[in-house]
Amino acid sequence: MREALPKGYELIINAESQMKIIVGEVIGEGGSCIAYKGEMQIGVPVPVVLKECFPLNLPIERKSVLDGNEDYSLIISDKENEKEWEEKFNFRKEKFVKGILHNTKIACLNETNEFFCVGKANNTLYSCSLYNKGELLSEYIKKRPMSISEIVEIMISLCTSVFKYHKACCIYLDCKPDNVFVITENSKTEARVIDFDTIILYDDRNAAKRPHTYSFGWAAPEQMSLSKPVSYKTDVFSIGAIFFWMLTGEKPYQVSVNDVPDNTLLNKIQQGTFEWREKAKVCADADQKIIDIIQNIAKKALALEPEDRGYQSIGHELEEMIGDLQYLSKETERGVTLRAASLPISTNRFKYNSNLTLLRGREAEIGFLIDMCNDASPFCWTGICGAGGTGKSRLAYDLCLRMIKQYWHVFSPIRYNAYTKSDILPVLKNPRGNILICLDYIKQDKEDIVLLIQHIIDNINKYDYKIRLILIERDETDILMDEYEVEKYKYSGEYNGVFFNGIINLKPLTEESIRNIVVDYIVKQSSFAIISEDDLEIIVKTLRAIDHEYCRPLYALFIADAWINNEDVLKWDRNGALDYLLKREMQSLSSIIKDPKNYFNALQQDTYFAAVRYLYALATYLGTICLSDYNDILNEKYNLSCNDGMLKIILKKFGILNSDNNIEGWVPDLIGEYFCVDWFNTCYKLGGIEFVKDFVNRVIDRDLSSFVNYSDQIYKDFSDIVSDLPWIDALQNIEFPSKYNFVRKKQFSERIFLKNISFKGRITSIQVGAFNDCINLEKIIFPASLEVIEKYAFSGCKNLVEVVSEDGKAENPSIIKIESFAFQNCISLKTVIIPDSVQEIGKSAFENCSSLFDIRMPRKIYKIESSTFAGCSSLKRVNLVMTKKIHIGDSCFSGCEQLEEINGINKIVRIDQGAFRNCKNLKSITLSAELNTIKEDVFSGCYSLSSIDLSACKINCIPERLFYLCSSLVDVSLPSTINEIKDKSFFGCKKLPNIKFNEGIKIIGRHAFSGCLDFKYLTIPESLKKIKSYAFENCTGISGISFATCSVEIEDHAFCDCNALLFSNIKGIQTGGVVNYCGFEFTSFSASDFDFVQTYLKQEEVVVPETVSAIGRDVFRGQKDEKGLFINYTLKKVVLPSKLKKIGDRAFAGCIGLETVEFKNNSFIQLGTDVFSGCISLKKIIGPNLVIEIYDSTFQNCSAMESVGISGKVAKIVKNDFKGCLNLKYINIKDHWIPLHIGALAFAGCEKLRYPTDPYKLEKNRIQTRNFVIYGFKFKQFSIKELKFIKDYLDSEELNVPKTCIDISAVHFSDNKKLRKITIPNSIKKISAEIFRGCISLETVELPSSLRNIPSYAFAECKSLHSICFESYAPNCIPEGVNVESAAFYGCKSLTSILLPNTLTSIGGYTFYGCHSLKDVQIPSSIKVIGNYAFTYCTSLTEINLPSSLTILGKGVFKGCTSLINVKNMENTKLTVLANNLFESCIHLEMVALSSNIKVIKGHAFEDCHTLKVPRNFLPTGLTKLEDAAFQGCYSIERIRIPRNILEIRDYTFKQCSSLTEVILPDNLKYIGQSAFYHCNSLPDEGINLPDGLETLGVCAFAYCHSFKNITIPPSVQKLPSDLFKGCISLVEASIPDHIVEISADCFKDCTSIKLVNFPRDLQVINVGAFRNCTSLGPKELKFPASLRAVRESAFRYCDSIEKVYISNGITKISSAAFEGCRNLKEVIFEHHIEKVDNYAFLDCISLENFPFPLVDRVIGNAAFCNCKSLNSPIFSETISIINSAAFRGCSSIEILNLPKSLHSVYGASFRENRKSKKSDYTCNS
Repeated sequence: MREALPKGYELIINAESQMKIIVGEVIGEGGSCIAYKGEMQIGVPVPVVLKECFPLNLPIERKSVLDGNEDYSLIISDKENEKEWEEKFNFRKEKFVKGILHNTKIACLNETNEFFCVGKANNTLYSCSLYNKGELLSEYIKKRPMSISEIVEIMISLCTSVFKYHKACCIYLDCKPDNVFVITENSKTEARVIDFDTIILYDDRNAAKRPHTYSFGWAAPEQMSLSKPVSYKTDVFSIGAIFFWMLTGEKPYQVSVNDVPDNTLLNKIQQGTFEWREKAKVCADADQKIIDIIQNIAKKALALEPEDRGYQSIGHELEEMIGDLQYLSKETERGVTLRAASLPISTNRFKYNSNLTLLRGREAEIGFLIDMCNDASPFCWTGICGAGGTGKSRLAYDLCLRMIKQYWHVFSPIRYNAYTKSDILPVLKNPRGNILICLDYIKQDKEDIVLLIQHIIDNINKYDYKIRLILIERDETDILMDEYEVEKYKYSGEYNGVFFNGIINLKPLTEESIRNIVVDYIVKQSSFAIISEDDLEIIVKTLRAIDHEYCRPLYALFIADAWINNEDVLKWDRNGALDYLLKREMQSLSSIIKDPKNYFNALQQDTYFAAVRYLYALATYLGTICLSDYNDILNEKYNLSCNDGMLKIILKKFGILNSDNNIEGWVPDLIGEYFCVDWFNTCYKLGGIEFVKDFVNRVIDRDLSSFVNYSDQIYKDFSDIVSDLPWIDALQNIEFPSKYNFVRKKQFSERIFLKNISFKGRITSIQVGAFNDCINLEKIIFPASLEVIEKYAFSGCKNLVEVVSEDGKAENPSIIKIESFAFQNCISLKTVIIPDSVQEIGKSAFENCSSLFDIRMPRKIYKIESSTFAGCSSLKRVNLVMTKKIHIGDSCFSGCEQLEEINGINKIVRIDQGAFRNCKNLKSITLSAELNTIKEDVFSGCYSLSSIDLSACKINCIPERLFYLCSSLVDVSLPSTINEIKDKSFFGCKKLPNIKFNEGIKIIGRHAFSGCLDFKYLTIPESLKKIKSYAFENCTGISGISFATCSVEIEDHAFCDCNALLFSNIKGIQTGGVVNYCGFEFTSFSASDFDFVQTYLKQEEVVVPETVSAIGRDVFRGQKDEKGLFINYTLKKVVLPSKLKKIGDRAFAGCIGLETVEFKNNSFIQLGTDVFSGCISLKKIIGPNLVIEIYDSTFQNCSAMESVGISGKVAKIVKNDFKGCLNLKYINIKDHWIPLHIGALAFAGCEKLRYPTDPYKLEKNRIQTRNFVIYGFKFKQFSIKELKFIKDYLDSEELNVPKTCIDISAVHFSDNKKLRKITIPNSIKKISAEIFRGCISLETVELPSSLRNIPSYAFAECKSLHSICFESYAPNCIPEGVNVESAAFYGCKSLTSILLPNTLTSIGGYTFYGCHSLKDVQIPSSIKVIGNYAFTYCTSLTEINLPSSLTILGKGVFKGCTSLINVKNMENTKLTVLANNLFESCIHLEMVALSSNIKVIKGHAFEDCHTLKVPRNFLPTGLTKLEDAAFQGCYSIERIRIPRNILEIRDYTFKQCSSLTEVILPDNLKYIGQSAFYHCNSLPDEGINLPDGLETLGVCAFAYCHSFKNITIPPSVQKLPSDLFKGCISLVEASIPDHIVEISADCFKDCTSIKLVNFPRDLQVINVGAFRNCTSLGPKELKFPASLRAVRESAFRYCDSIEKVYISNGITKISSAAFEGCRNLKEVIFEHHIEKVDNYAFLDCISLENFPFPLVDRVIGNAAFCNCKSLNSPIFSETISIINSAAFRGCSSIEILNLPKSLHSVYGASFRENRKSKKSDYTCNS
C-alpha cells in the first residue's frame, strides 16, 4: 500500500529552477501517480495540483516507512532484484514525463491555459499544474442532492468538453467521475475532463497502438477487448455510463463471480424495462415524457455493440447527444414551470433580475443561501437587507431558480398580503415537497409575518419537508425579530471565509462586477455583440458620478439602457437617470393611447392618459388593486367605468392589468417612488393641494400601512426634492381613519415623513411603539375616546411640541393609563395636560422631556413610577393634587435642574432612591408625618437646597447620600426617631453648621459628614456606639468634641484632616485604658498618640507608637486615583511596635512607595486580608518570623519582594497570599515547618520561588505530607511531578490528576477557563460541591469508579461539557450506587444524553436545568421524587417516560422544554399533585395522560402548552383543586369536562384557550375567577351553561370570548364584576337576575353585537363604561328601572342604536360622557328635576332633537351638548346658574336662545358655531 506525503510537507522540486511547494491533502490516486493539492510559494501562495510518480505493482516504499525517519524518498524494497526493478521504475518515470508533455499539448485543444512543469525530488518525478477552483464530479455529487436539470447541465458541459477532442481527431478513452472536474461560478456549472494520459489519435485506434488500461464500470466493451478497435462511440458509452450513474448512483455494469461484466442493467435499458422511477430517486416525481427522453438517451449511449449505439454521425456523435440532452433540458424546465408556485422573474424590465444579467459579485451570499437550503433542519429563515437598488430581490431570484431545479416549491419575492396569503397558506398546510418562500417589503406586514413564522414553528414536527423563509427589506432593524421563539430559528453560517450572522447585508460591488453586469444587460437587450471599452468606460464613469461606491447596480442598468437608446448619459445625475426611465414609460403609455386604431380625439386621449396614471399611482402605493373596486373614482373623476373595454385594452397593452382584473403598480423601489413624486407634482398642477389630499385619503382609507411605508421611503430617498414642494403637507399632516379603534404596534415607528396627526374615529388605544422615533412629528391631537397610551408610543419623537386633547383641556375622563416610556426622549415637548381620569403613569413615561416646564399630576395617581420625569431639565413646577397618599419612585424627578416648586408634598408617604437627585434649583423642602420611608440619594446634588425639615417624619435612619453635595444646606431638622446616619448622608454640605445629634443615634456612617467645613463643635450622645471611617474627614472647622461616653468605637480616618481639632478640646475620651481611635487600638491614649494620628499620613517614615496593640483596616489607605484605586504615594518605611498583635485588612494596601516594614515584637502577629497587597516597592520585612495567621491575598502583587519570613506556627497559607510576587525567591519558614494548607493560587506568578514545599527539602528533613494540602490538593507523597502539576493546573487544557493525590474536596477549578478535559484517579473518593462550576471550556470528565456521589452544582454552567466517563463505563453512563445531587448538571448546554443508575431514588432540584442539548434521558424505575425545575429548559428533550414508582414531581420540572411532544406512563404513577409550572411553555407537548390519583393541579401547570390536545374526560374524577392559570394559553384544547369535586375555577385557568368549543361545568360549582375564560373565542353560540349554584364571577371572566351569542347569569350570582363580558363582539343577548344592584365598570364594553339586555328590577348603579361601544344595543327606546340611582361616566358612550332614553326618577345628575357619541339618539325623557348634566354627557349626539332643559336645575357641563346638530332651541330652568365652555358649541339647529336671570356664568365658546341662531335674549346676570 502506497504511503502519501504528509500534509504540510515542504517539497523542493528541482526543475529549470528550484520551486518550493507546500503539500496539501490527497485528491486522487491512479496507477502511476498520487495527486495532491498544494501551494506553490512564489511571493504569494498559488494553488496547484501536484502529481507524484509512484507506480503501483512495483516493490517501491518510502524510506521513512522502512527506516522510521523523515526521509520521504522512494527506494526499491526488494534488494535482491534491485537492479531489475530500478530499470522498470525508470521506464515508468519516462512514461510519466511523456504523459505530462502529452497533457500539455492536449490542454491546448481544451482551450485552457494550463501551466505544467516537471521536476525531480525524493528519487522520483513530480509534475505541477495550476489548480482550478472546483472539485471532482465523484466528490461534487456526494455533497448535494441533484435535480434532473442540474444533471443535464453537467452532462451537456461534459459532452462539449470531450467533443473538442473529437473535433481534433482524438479519442479520450477514460471518461469517469474521477477524471471530470466540476466548476460552479456565477450560478453556472461547468464540467471538463482533466486527465489526458489515455488520449490517442483516431488513426491509432487499433489494439496494437492504443493503451490497454481502462476503468472497469465506465469503459465500453470494445475497450476491454484486445481484438476490437475503439472509436468516438467508445467515449459515448463512457459518458452514457456517467449519465446513468448520476441518475441512479450505480455503474451500468458490475463484476460477476467469474470476473466478467454483468450486463443485466444494460440489457434492461436496451429492452426498455429498466424501472427509472424506482431505481433513480431523482426521477420519482418526473413526468412520463421526461422518463421517456432519459430512457432514449441511455439506450442510444449504452448499447453493447458500437454499431448499435444510436449516435451514428462519425466524429459528431456527441453533438447528436448534446441535442438530445438540450431537448431533455427544455422539457425538464417546462415541467418545473408547471410545478412552481411562481416563476422567479421580475415584471419590471429595469429590475436587476434573472432575465437580464448573471448574478455577479455575490458568490459568498448565494453560497450561504444554498447552504441554508441544504441544511438538515426542518425550518430556518434569514434576511437580505440593503439600500434600494442593491440587488436584494435579484439575489433571491437566483436562489429561487436554483431551488426550482431541485423541485422545490418556490414563492419568488412577493409581498405578504391578502392576495399572497391565499397562495402560501394552503401549500404550508399540505406540503408536497420542500418549500422556499421569499417575502419582499416586509416592514409593513411584519406582524403578520411573525404569525406566519409562529404557525410554521408550531407545526414544525408535522412537516416531512424543509421550509425556508427569506425576508427582504432595506434596513436590518426591520428584519430583526423581537420574539425569541422566532429569532432562534434564524440561520447563521460561514461561506468562503465570510460569516453571516443570520442576515445578509449587501455591500457595494466591485467595479469589475459592475462592468460585467452592464455587458450582460446590453448583450441581452440589444443587437450589439460587443460593447467597446470606451463606451463601457462612459457608462461606468456616469455611474461613478451618481453612485460612487457602486452600492446600487440598478443605476448601472438605467444608464446602460439609456446608452442603448443613444442618450447622452455623461451629463446625468441620479434624477436624470430616473427622469429618463419615467419619460420612456409615459411615452410608451402615450403611444398606446394615441394609436390611430383607437379613434380617440384629443380630449379622450387626455382622459384615458390621466385615468391610467391615477390607477397606476394607486396600484404603486397599494401594491396591487382590483380594477372593479375603483369604479366610483373612474366615474367621478374621468366619466369612465371599470368595465370600459378600451380602458382594459390600454391597461393590458401597458402591461399592468393581469388576468384576474388586478392592476399591478411599480414595485416599491427607487423608480416607483420617483413615479409617485412625479404623480404628486401632476396632481398639484391639476387641482392643487385638495387634489393631492383626496388621493392621499383614498390610499389611507384603503391601506394605511402601505401609505405609511411608501410615503416614508419617498421622503427618505428623495428628501432633497420633496421637502420644498407645496404638496408635501398632504403627506406629512394626516387624519387617522375612522374605521380603526386603535393605532397598532409600531404602525408609524421610525417614520420620518410624519409631522402632524389627528384622529377622526373612536381610538381607544395607541399601542406599543406606535409613533416611536417619528423624529419630525410635531403635534398630536388625541380623541376623546382614547383610553390607553402604551409603552414607547411616542418615545424619541424629538420634535413633538404639543400633546393635547380635542377640547384642549384634557378634561375628558377617557384616558386611564400612560404606560412606561410613552413619551421618553421627546426633547421638544413643552405642553402635556394629563387628565384626571389617568390612574397609572408608567416608569420613564416622560423621561428626558427636556423642554417640559409644568406638570399637574391627576388625582387618582397613587405612585409616580421610577424615572417618570427624570431629565426634564426645564420643569419648574409639579402639582401633586392627588386625593390619595403618594409614593415617589426611583429617580422620579432626577435631573430636573430647574425644578423650584413641589405643591402637595405633604401627601408623600415614600420617596425612593434618587427621586430628586440633581434638582439644582430646589431650595426648601418640608416633609410631613405621612412620610415613613425615604431611600438613598433622594436629594443628592441639590446644590441650592438650603432648608430641609424632616422632624415630623416617621423614619429611623438618614439613608446613604441623602444630602450628598447639597452645598447650600444650612438648616436641617432631624426626627427624634433616627438611630443611624448612613454613609455620605451629608457629604460635601460645606455650609451646614453644627448639627444636633439626638439621643438614640447609634452609628454615624463612612464619610457621613465629610467636607462639612462649617462644623465647629461636636456633641456626641451617650447612645452613639460607632463613628465609621472618614465620618468627619476634612471638617476643617471642628475644634472640639465632647463624648458622653468613652466606649465609642472610632474607625480609621474618622477625623482625617480635621486640622483645627486639639487634644485638649476632646472631652470624655478615656486616656488610661484601651482606646479605639481612628483605626488604632491604643493601650493608653495621650497627646502624643493624638498628634501621631493627626500627622502619620503625611510622613514618609512612620514609627507607630508603642501604645498601639492593633492596627485596623485601611489605616494607611491613600487617595483615589483616576482608576478609582486607593493609592498612598507618601509612605516609604514603617516601624511597628513591639506589642503589636494584629494588623487589619488592607492596612497597607496600595502603599506603592513602601519599601521596608520593620517588626520589633517578640509576640505572634495576625495578618488580615490584603494587608500588603499592591505594595509594589516592598522589598524587606525586618524582624522575627512571628506571623502566626495569614488571610487571603496578604502579600499579593508585592512584585519587588524577594524574601519573607513566616512563623513555624502558621497553619495555613491561603488563597492568593503571594500571587504576583514576581521576584520572590525564598520563604523562610522557621524550623522547616510545613503549613498544613496552601490555598489556591497562593504562589501564582512566583516564577523565581523554590516552593516552601520543595520535594528535596521534604525528603531531606523527613517531613510527612499525608495531611498536606496545597492549592486544595492533598497528596500522599510529594515530588517534582506533583509540584509541576500544581504549578500548571490552572493554565492547562487537559489535566491528569496525579495518582498520588488522595483528596480534591477543597479544590475549585472555576478559575481555569481553558480546561477542556480532566481525568481524576481512583485514589479520589469524593469531589466537592461546585468543583467545576463555571468551567466554560470543559468538554470531557473522566471520573474514578471509587466516586459515590456527584454533589450539588458539581458541573453547573459547564456549557461545553458533553462527556462524563466513569472508569469502565460508557460515556454519560452513571454507575449503580452513585448518587446525583441537586443542580449537578445545571446549565450544561452541550450535554446530549445521560443514563442514570437504577439505584437512584430521587433527582434533585435543578439537576439538568438549562441542558439545552439534552435529547435522551432514561429515568430509572427506582425514582420516586423529581425535584423542582429538574429538567427546566431542556429544549431538545422530545419524549420522557415517567416511572410507575414516581410519587412527587416538583415545580416547573419540564418548564420550557419546547421540543417535548410526549410524556409517557404518567397515568401509572403515584402522583397526587401536579406542581406549579410543571409543563409551562412546553409549546409542542401533544400527549399526556393523568393518573387517577391526581387530586390537585397547581397554578400554571400546563400554561402555554400550545399544541396540547386532550380528551373531554382528561381531568380525573377525583380532582379537587384546579389552581390559577393551569391551562392558560393551551391554544389546541377543544373540549374539557370539569370534575364534580371542583368547586372553584381559579383565576386565568383557561385564559386564551382559543380553540375551546365545549366546557362542561359541575352542578356544584361556586366560583369562576378573574379572566378564567378570557379570550376563549371559539366557545359555541350558546356560550357556557353556568350552573344554578354559581355564586361568584371574577373580573374579565369571559372577556373577549368573541364567538358566543347568549349568556344567562344564574340567580345565585350576587354581583357582576367589571369587564365581565368586555369585547364579546358576538354577544347578542344577556339575561341578568333581578336582584343585581350594580352593572360594574366596563361590564359589557365593546360588545358591539349586543341587542338585548334586561335591566334588573333592583338595579341601582350602571357603572363607568358599562355599555360603552355597544353600538347595536337595543331596544331603540331605553327605559331604566325605577330603582336606578346612578348612570356613571361613559356608561352608554357610543351606543349608536339608541333612539330614545327614559331617565328614571332616582337619578339626580347625568354623568360625564354618559351618552356621548350616541349618533341616533333623538330624545331624552325624564319628568323630575336633576342638578347637573355633566361634561360631554351628550357630546356628538348629532341626532338629538329634544331634551327637557327646564328640569335641569343648576349646571350644564363642558361640551355637554357639543355638536348636537339637530337639537331644538333649549328653554332653560329659571334656576340654572352655570353653562360651561363649549356646552352647546356646534348645535347648528338652535335658532332662539333665551338665557334666564339665574344664570351667572356662561363660559367661552358655549354657543359658538350656532349658525342658525336668529334671536337671543340675554337677561341673565352672567
